Amino acid sequence: MKRIFSSIWFLALFISIPVILFLPDVFEKYMVRKETVYRVKNGVPVKNYIVDLDSDGKCERVESFVLNGPPKTFSFQFFSDDGGMVDQVNWPGQFNNDTKKLFFADANNDGHKEIYSFLFENDSLYLQWVQLTPEIGNVNRLPLCPVYTYRDSLYSYSFGNIHCIDLENDGKNELIIPVTGGFSIIPRQFFKVDIENRQVTSSIITGCANTKIQFFDLENDGVLEIIADGEVPPIRKEYDLPCNEPAPYLRVLNHELKDIIAPVKFPSGITSSTRTFPVVINGQPFLNTFFFSRSAECPSFRGYRFDITGNKVDSLVIENVERDIYKWVFKNEKGNFITNVSASGFVEINSNLEIVKELKVKDGINYSYYSQADINEDGIMEYFLEDRISKCLFVFTDQMKRKYEIPVKNQLFPDNDLIKLSKNRFYTAGEKSYTIWTFKKNPFFWLRFPVYLAIYLIGALFFYVIQKMTEARVRKQFELRDQVRELQLKSFRSQLDPHFVFNTFNAIASVIKKGDNETAYKTFMHFSRLIRHTLTDVSSDFIPLEVELQTVTNFIELQKVRFKDLFEYEINCTDKGLKEHNIPRMIIQVHVENAIKHGLRPKKDDGLLTINIGKDAEQMRIEIYDNGIGREASKDLRTHSTGIGTKTMDAFIEHLNKTQKQKIVQKVEDLYHEAGNALGTKVILLIPLGL
Repeated sequence: MKRIFSSIWFLALFISIPVILFLPDVFEKYMVRKETVYRVKNGVPVKNYIVDLDSDGKCERVESFVLNGPPKTFSFQFFSDDGGMVDQVNWPGQFNNDTKKLFFADANNDGHKEIYSFLFENDSLYLQWVQLTPEIGNVNRLPLCPVYTYRDSLYSYSFGNIHCIDLENDGKNELIIPVTGGFSIIPRQFFKVDIENRQVTSSIITGCANTKIQFFDLENDGVLEIIADGEVPPIRKEYDLPCNEPAPYLRVLNHELKDIIAPVKFPSGITSSTRTFPVVINGQPFLNTFFFSRSAECPSFRGYRFDITGNKVDSLVIENVERDIYKWVFKNEKGNFITNVSASGFVEINSNLEIVKELKVKDGINYSYYSQADINEDGIMEYFLEDRISKCLFVFTDQMKRKYEIPVKNQLFPDNDLIKLSKNRFYTAGEKSYTIWTFKKNPFFWLRFPVYLAIYLIGALFFYVIQKMTEARVRKQFELRDQVRELQLKSFRSQLDPHFVFNTFNAIASVIKKGDNETAYKTFMHFSRLIRHTLTDVSSDFIPLEVELQTVTNFIELQKVRFKDLFEYEINCTDKGLKEHNIPRMIIQVHVENAIKHGLRPKKDDGLLTINIGKDAEQMRIEIYDNGIGREASKDLRTHSTGIGTKTMDAFIEHLNKTQKQKIVQKVEDLYHEAGNALGTKVILLIPLGL
């Protein structure tokens, strides 16, 4: 197990995994990119619309705004696909915030979209429109219904999207317009407009604000029915309307805008809403309605299934759904339904109202649903959700598994509806700018695995190099240690060399023969001490200065006897306390042996060896002088080493310096007379105290 954890393949995971996790979105499955940013130059708050008016595959731009006059007009400018302004249209009248919208539809089915809007005039609500392509046509108006004010002659009205659809399957398009009188209450109804014949058909006024509508052939007769979700806010009791209790209602209307079932009322609550989807089960059409509420008086979530007569045939209850989140539901590409039960939890429900999967979004953000579309036409639906706190917009795909931020501020979809310009393209708009975006698959997505493998292999290579460098460093350390041991052994062998021992014994015997017993005794004791110091603790790299000086002294005394007083020596230590400090083993002896062998012996007489030891700041300063023939002359004589070389000691000191804050310094200087003749050699050693 230890071998596995220390292997380069395991260690590479510690580098590759964080690198992969923090890689930029270069290898994400999809990309959200800005294509075009346009900013309004005149400073007037506008609404921007990007739409292909003439069905030529190129989008035109329309900017709507209000001119305060006089007269006060609702205006828009029309720009061609190359950016040049074509014309400006001014619509006088009375407007509120919701009427200052533009809608685009090809109601006359000629391949050119008309521009629609609403205005108030003469106590009536009007639909007005104009066609800009292939040429600018006349402005048309058509009254929809009388209007009512609720206070100070103010109009309180809102409008759902205008739907252009062939309800009756007769080849003619109709406009289906949901109108909601706010505090004015009336009208709250649907209008069907036949533009060609300028005919208006209206539904009854129920008091329910039905703005979320779908179309489906429930009766399987080739004619579409209208499925409408809506809510009734608190209203004044004097209105005698079919829907007058604060609650969500479901309505189903036929192509004549007549209710084919009685409005279905859900649990009362002013913060409740519903979302209905038509489904087909075993060939039979049904309506699946999902009920949401934040009111303490209502259940938080319910799912209901109704037949086409409005009778409830099944239901789904999900307990422990958080009440304080904004709830929504949408249909995915598999025909199942996705809804949120908490800020980070979602469930997928099939057409039989069965939970088939639980989904999790890790960020825990409370999202609101905006729109959905298969932007890149790959068969996978994209969902556009907004963070209700930061107001940031996100794209979710792959069944909520992947999330991509749309990096824009103060821009959303016009009228809360995504406008798909073409494959991979949509736009967001604000009051002073709009942005065209592309959302498509990343061509580099499939390279992520080779890149991940490359990152992993690079990580493994990194640890392989580190491992080899470490092994080399350790091997070098051991090699150096072996060299030091070899140096010590060579010193030991040189001191026990048979020739050296024989000469020493001969010198002792010669002294004894002369009757100088005291000198013989001293020589023998120097020899025995040298042998004892040589054999003691040969594995230690450091020894006290005092021990090193004793070894050096014994060695020098033997050399003096051996070479018959060829030289004199002196050892001076100005600070006796220094003798307790450690120094590298043999660091003095190596240079003493070299001085005798290469400097003093060739000189043959009047030799002098001096060792001075003192303290220099926080360092021990050792100076070794000899008045020998010098290094240059020694090279010419080709004197041979005894095996105790300075190169090994240099390598050993270099090794020690890598582990020490304060370095050991070793200098060798050649000494000369003023005339240029060799005067000898000086070695300077600076050794930090505290080794």
